[in-house]
Amino acid sequence: MYVYAVEASSIAEYTRQLVKQNDCEEVVTVLQGRAEETELPVQVDVLVSEWMGNCLLFEFMVESVLLARDRWLRKGGVMWPSSAALALVPCQAESYYAEKIAFWEQPYGLDFTPLQPLAQKEFFTKPKFSHLIDPSDCLSAPCDIITMDMYTLQVEDLEEMKGQFHFCVERSGVFHGFTAWFTAHFESLETEGATVELNTGPNSEPTHWKQTLFMLDRPVRVYEGDSISGSIVLHRNPIWRRHMTVTLQWNINSSKEETDNCQANIKTFTLFTLTLMNNSSIMLFFNHCGSIFFMQCGFVTYMHRQKVLTLPLESLDFFCVCFFCICVHRLEQRVSPCGGERLTKCLINGGDQLKISLTHPL
Repeated sequence: MYVYAVEASSIAEYTRQLVKQNDCEEVVTVLQGRAEETELPVQVDVLVSEWMGNCLLFEFMVESVLLARDRWLRKGGVMWPSSAALALVPCQAESYYAEKIAFWEQPYGLDFTPLQPLAQKEFFTKPKFSHLIDPSDCLSAPCDIITMDMYTLQVEDLEEMKGQFHFCVERSGVFHGFTAWFTAHFESLETEGATVELNTGPNSEPTHWKQTLFMLDRPVRVYEGDSISGSIVLHRNPIWRRHMTVTLQWNINSSKEETDNCQANIKTFTLFTLTLMNNSSIMLFFNHCGSIFFMQCGFVTYMHRQKVLTLPLESLDFFCVCFFCICVHRLEQRVSPCGGERLTKCLINGGDQLKISLTHPL
């Protein structure tokens, strides 16, 4: 057996050190480079990659794996994972709803309900990653809505993936949203060997991915025997290729008058990632007009003339933040559009890892 380990990042150098430290140099070769560009001297028998992301596809590392498959895998070779499926279930999420929405009803004896629409927009327009759902909060049995055969899946298939669902409510409760997770299957190298399953769902041990929660705009009470049916579309962003949107469309059917029989509902969630190139805080000084933009801990704060505006960075496109900063600066400055400050670097590195730096006269 011989292993070619392909790694695009600088961790490849540390991998080489580990290979040497464990006397594996004769059986492992570490190649630093992108899978799309790296050349192997031979075709391989097994192709292994941990490409799965939240909602199975998020960040779309699978594209590199498919390209590597077409270039490196010999005919009859094995892919690990060999197949994967995205599962969905309607669910309750009472504690999360209480934390983000119901909290504003009367905190400290005061009525903060005017803030509920703002909180809903902030927290429920994007999915909640790393969610751990209790199995008792599943209102129905889950179903696989999208399946992927890693031997036949094509890169162009990733642009838009669709699925249908029909759930029969098995227990009465409050329908807060949908929870998604995935399973991945690893076929045996032996002809009659058993397939191994990695299940990231609530009935298995928690994993790195946990589950992903998609909240409705408002909860709906449902009853045993009701049905929830609809569709899901995963649409890859045409520009930011690691990002995607998830569109859920559903309706509830019930014979009970108590059930809130909704008409067709539709909601789209945006999944995107933002990784700053270092862990330190980033301060942007606009000293000619006394404005400061300070980015830390997921927020961008604009400070000028004792006025402070804080925006949640995770809910904004990074370039929108940069554009916002520049526009405000130019409007307030009312002189030269540069004013001594200039953005020197705003680059995309490795897909969507972003870095911004600023120079100004001292």
